[in-house]
This record gives sequence, structure tokens and C-alpha cells, in this order.
Amino acid sequence: MAAPVTTWALQITQSVLRSNVEEMTKKMHSLHFDARAAMAEQIELTFMPCLADNMRRLAPSLWSLVFSLLGATDKQRSSLTVDPVTMDLAEIFNESKQNLGEIGGDMDGEDGQGEHSDSSELDSEPEEEDMPPRKRAQKDKCVVCISIVLQSANENCNHLQSILRIFIHSANVPQRVAKVLAHAGLTISIKSIQRAVKSMSIDSARKIKTGLCSLKMAVAYNNFDINFKTSEPTLAHQSSFVSAMSATAVPLVGVDNIDALCCSEALWRVDPRNPSSSVLHTGIDDFDLLRFHLTDTYDHQPPGMEFSPRRKAFAWHVCEILINHGQYFGYLSNKLATPETVLRIPVSKTEQVPMRSMKIKQSSVDGNIEVMENLLRQGGLGNPTELDFESNGDVDILDFVLLVHGNLLTKERLDTVQDSQCIEDTPKNCFQFVIFVLGLFHYRMACVDALWRTYLQVKEGHEDVNSTYQHVGIL
Repeated sequence: MAAPVTTWALQITQSVLRSNVEEMTKKMHSLHFDARAAMAEQIELTFMPCLADNMRRLAPSLWSLVFSLLGATDKQRSSLTVDPVTMDLAEIFNESKQNLGEIGGDMDGEDGQGEHSDSSELDSEPEEEDMPPRKRAQKDKCVVCISIVLQSANENCNHLQSILRIFIHSANVPQRVAKVLAHAGLTISIKSIQRAVKSMSIDSARKIKTGLCSLKMAVAYNNFDINFKTSEPTLAHQSSFVSAMSATAVPLVGVDNIDALCCSEALWRVDPRNPSSSVLHTGIDDFDLLRFHLTDTYDHQPPGMEFSPRRKAFAWHVCEILINHGQYFGYLSNKLATPETVLRIPVSKTEQVPMRSMKIKQSSVDGNIEVMENLLRQGGLGNPTELDFESNGDVDILDFVLLVHGNLLTKERLDTVQDSQCIEDTPKNCFQFVIFVLGLFHYRMACVDALWRTYLQVKEGHEDVNSTYQHVGIL
């Protein structure tokens, strides 16, 4: 009698589970991934918690079965008594801790804890200190197992496989390894990932052009080096070292009207590089700095105040050095307040638009010219009289300025470019639209270097009792 009952129960269970699988394979549940229409936003979000939540909601029976099969059986692991249907996924999955490396579980030891027996070493966030590592790994494995079943039932239901294949492609995993994973149902085919990469490249190019054509974005670029190593170098196949350029477009927060950037011609008329300028340019001397100092309200003592705002800022920094970096005043740390804010810059969340890398060397002047021309082509900015200008999509940049960010070397190169191109006949060829803005980090580097060269590097100034070197020694 037991056998017929068992067979009947299995048939009912199989029917329920098949209906769960059929329901999840429907396109309406967002578990499909169309490689021909892939976009970068699909891989920027944390996908494992979203997949787990969808699967648990759409197929609670299948989720409960797979979760229980992946559960522990021995006495040590039987303490994991979590209801897979009613568990709080918000507690289990934290967006800041999810990555592709967690999908495999990373459990190497027999006790399920691998090389790290203390879960706090794996989870530094306070809200996850009490979460067992095996708990997270079991949910990830449950998502992987159900995803394999879904792709087997419907090859278009391949959300997890597509994300994994994009990651594998970006990590430059050998093709034979990718093929093995594809046959195991863990990734999509090579042709599918090629279509996905092509689709994301087209979408990225569209975003770059849309952003820069709005004229409300700045660009920043710098060089990076790649060393392509060969496993067995020979004279014919040696390791190669490639120097390339990376760039990104940064939105200009607060610039609502592009007329504020329509000042290229006005700036060029007073630019010292302009060979036809009628403005008489004079250098800055000590009297100019003195007049600026006299008119600087930040250095003046307000009525009824003991110190000027600048002296109060200096006094705070001296106290901060003595308390936090000295040996005798640490007990006063709770009395050290924050300094007064001066010209506060509001904090805004910005979404950068990565631009295409360029196999160009930045070390030469010609290389920086080529970089700027490449960035303009990517952004659809140019001169309407040029042959490569597309009248139905590109934007004329002749009357506008483009803010460019970079390091000190980039500024020197761009200054040389503008010096050498100032005699050209068009604003674009003169690069008069380039307005370089040094980053805060490099600006502080330049200030520290100026202080070093002026007050500290000269050895003769160390012996003067009024020198900066002696004052620093007192602190």
C-alpha cells in the first residue's frame, strides 16, 4: 500500500513543481535576458537578492524543496532551522556585501566555514555579524539550481546565466572554460555574449553622445597601463605592455542653462595666447597680491570678534594637531568641535558616464591632441564645417567651453597644446573651448609643493627663529 501512495504523492508533487517552473519561465516575471537588447543598467544592480525574492514569491514550493535539499544533514549543521518561505530576505541579502564570488559559497572546509571560522571576518558590517556564512551560500546555491532548471525548460529564461557570462567575459576567462560552464547550464553561449556586448556598447555610445551633446557635462581622463603577459614567452610571442587612456563624463550639477557655458569667444578675446588680442596683458606683481589681501574679508577681524575667520581656522588646525597627533592632549578630543564651514559645496549624487578607452599615449603633445579629438567624436561635438560632422546628431561647440579635469601632467600637456595651436584659424583647432579645472586632490598637492619649495626646502631658512620650519618644530 505504501508504494502506490508514494507514487501518487510524487506525481502530485511533480505536477505542482512543473507548474511552478512553467509560471516562472513566463517573460512577464523578468527572468528573461535578451542579449540583443542588453543594457549596462541590467548588470549594475545587485541581482542575486532580486532573483531570490522573485523565485521565492513565484514558486514557494520549488524554493522550499531545493532549499531543504541543499540543507545540512549532520548534527553540526542541523542547527540551521530557517523556514525558506517565511525568511526575511532583506536581512539575508545586503547590497553592499553581494558579489559574484559569493555565488559559489566559498566553503572549502568540512565544517562549512572554509579557512575562516569566524563569521565576523567575512561580514564586517554590524548588521550581518550574526548571519552564518553558510546561510548566505545556501540561498545563492538555491538560486543557481533553480536557474539551471528554468533555462532547461526555456532557453530564454537565462537571467543568471547571462550575468555570469558577462562577468566571465570581463574577467577574460579562457574560452574552453566558458564552454564547459555553458554546457553545465551556468552561462549562455559565446555568440549570445557577443550580441550582449555589442548591444551594451551601442547603448553606452548613445549615453555618451546624449550626455555630452547636452553641453552640461565635463570630461576627465588619465592614462592606465596593461601588461599582457604570455605564459611561455618566446622571441615570436613576447609579453606586451600597452599604455592607453580612460575617460569619463561627469555631469555639471547646478548648470541648468547652457548659456552660462556660451563664453568661449569672450574668454578667447582676453586670453594671453590669442595672437590677435587687443587687450594689454600685464603680469601679477606683489602689489596685486597686497591689494587682494587688503580686500579679503576672510582675513579681517569682524567687529566684536577676537580673531578673524582665517585665524580661527588656523587655531582649530593647531588644536587638532596637538590633540589627535600629540602625546599629551588626547584627553581633550571630546571637546574638539568641527571647524566653521566656509563656502560649503552641497553634496550631490552624480552618475558618471564611462567613455571608451583609447589606445593613445598621453606622454606627448600630439597624444593629448588625439585624446581631445577622440573625446569630441565620442560626444558628438565638433565644427559644422568639418566633413565628419553629422548635421542630424552632432552639436556645434565653437561658442561653448568644455571643462576638462585631470592631473598636473595633463594640465601641462594641455597648456602646451593650446600654446602650439593658438595660431590656427578655427576655435576648435585652437582648442580655445578647453577650460582645464584641476581636481581638489591635485590642487592640494600643488599647494603643498609650493609650501615645501618656499618655506622648507631651502636649508638656510631652517635656522631663522621666525621661519615656518621653526614654527612647525614647536608643534
